[in-house]
Amino acid sequence: LIEAAMFEIPLSMSGRMTLAKAWVKCGNYKAAESTLEFLVEFVSRVPCGMLMDLARTLDEINRFDLSLQVCKQSLMRHPEDHKAAFAVGMCLLRNNGELAVAKRYIKRAIGLNPTCWLYRANLAKIDFTLGLEDSAYYQATRIPVAEVKQLPCACLVDDMKAIFLHFEDYERLAQMERE
Repeated sequence: LIEAAMFEIPLSMSGRMTLAKAWVKCGNYKAAESTLEFLVEFVSRVPCGMLMDLARTLDEINRFDLSLQVCKQSLMRHPEDHKAAFAVGMCLLRNNGELAVAKRYIKRAIGLNPTCWLYRANLAKIDFTLGLEDSAYYQATRIPVAEVKQLPCACLVDDMKAIFLHFEDYERLAQMERE
């Protein structure tokens, strides 16, 4: 119905977003991509409240390059938004961007929200990958063990375990097994 309405009246930005999401749900990724590309082309006119939803939908169709543009726009409009800063960092990682650049954005997100354990875990992972083991361990130990176990990605939990193991922190590893 939304698609049919599009031929009768111009769709609003939210109408186009709704249409793109419907196409994604139906598996029509080409049509969704076309509509999402239009929204990115006019991203400066997309309402702020829609930007992160637009970025997530672009991620769903593996257009991480466009998602990065949207996340940067969101951060530019709201430099105090920790979620946007983190999103830029993660988009850079998905786009095979420089780890050091992604790290700067994730550190910015931590500065804006120091108790978000997901941000710290990702920073620890990046530091460990960069060979900055001491910094990785410092970040990992800032996260309560109970929170490490609750991280949304099992591979991130495994990364924290690897950092603890590297530093022979058997006490934390044992706590993770007990709790």
